[in-house]
Amino acid sequence: MVRKSSSSAPKQTSLRHVWLASLGAVAVTRREAFGAAARAVDGIDRLQRRASDVAGDVRDIGRGGLITLRERAQPLVARIGADVEARLQPLLGRFGAAAKPVTRTRKTARVQRRTGTRKARA
Repeated sequence: MVRKSSSSAPKQTSLRHVWLASLGAVAVTRREAFGAAARAVDGIDRLQRRASDVAGDVRDIGRGGLITLRERAQPLVARIGADVEARLQPLLGRFGAAAKPVTRTRKTARVQRRTGTRKARA
């Protein structure tokens, strides 16, 4: 029968083992640090895109609500304006200030050019 040799003596940790273990720890730490930084940047990008999407949705919902409100309010405002005008018409007629038709005119700017030479002041 073959006898196995076993060393029952504990292995000694040398300075070389400590050095190699520290190099391995530094390599793993560096790799994890770069990975964590990349994951953080990706997370920030996702969060920014999500916030932008939510802001766009909120803007669209707000616009839709305002358009609906304006569509409801315009006929009401026109009707109230017509009622007020109809009620004021007899009163304005009594005072001689009948309603005048509204006409919009476009004013043009007048540009005057000076021609000739200027006289010298004495």
